[in-house]
Amino acid sequence: MEEYFSPSVWSYDLYPFKIENGIAEFDSGFYPFLEIFSTRAKNTGRPFWAYCLSTRFKTDSIERIPTESHIRFEAFSALAYGAQGLVYWTYGLRETTDNITYVEAALDLDDQPTKIWGYIKKVNSDIHRYSNVFLGCTFVECTHIYGPTTNSSGFGPATSISVDGAGMLLSHLRNKNNDYLIIVSRDADNSQKYKISFDSRYLVSEVSPSHLASGITGEKLLPAGGFMIYRWSRK
Repeated sequence: MEEYFSPSVWSYDLYPFKIENGIAEFDSGFYPFLEIFSTRAKNTGRPFWAYCLSTRFKTDSIERIPTESHIRFEAFSALAYGAQGLVYWTYGLRETTDNITYVEAALDLDDQPTKIWGYIKKVNSDIHRYSNVFLGCTFVECTHIYGPTTNSSGFGPATSISVDGAGMLLSHLRNKNNDYLIIVSRDADNSQKYKISFDSRYLVSEVSPSHLASGITGEKLLPAGGFMIYRWSRK
């Protein structure tokens, strides 16, 4: 790829959620291709950004409906892989064509905000709150837990993680000498609970607010498409 062009920014665009012939489907290529772009950005020293779907549209057999949890899932999955920018497609509603019916976007045809605009506002607010974690970060590594299961091999400062749902993406980011464990749900439609234990050699603190007040370790609730962030350092 580098032999043919050398963009200043790599652009990732894959919308994983669709309803085809009435059946909801998830594109299994979402994570592998996200990792390809993350690796390319890391190896070339140039950032990548990712697109999030913000327009509801349909064809004869396929419909895509962005929800708040879907948008959050796409955004924070990309950020966990080190993305340095997000793009929403599209912010404004398009006119219907012969092949595609555009139903709703963040702004309607009169440039008035819709409920999708409200979804994006909430997600952007969360992202802005943790900009010190994501902006300018270095992606170190990631792994996935496929639930329901227990991962006893550990990751980062965690020695054991169990989850009762579909599973989680675990990412290690580093920013200004701070190490972060990012957890993003692999389920954008259902909440799940997880339990986590940490290595006693590390000092671990929650950066994002706990969804269940049970201390650093113990049972936590991960909302649909939700995330958790921990910071750690050696004692």
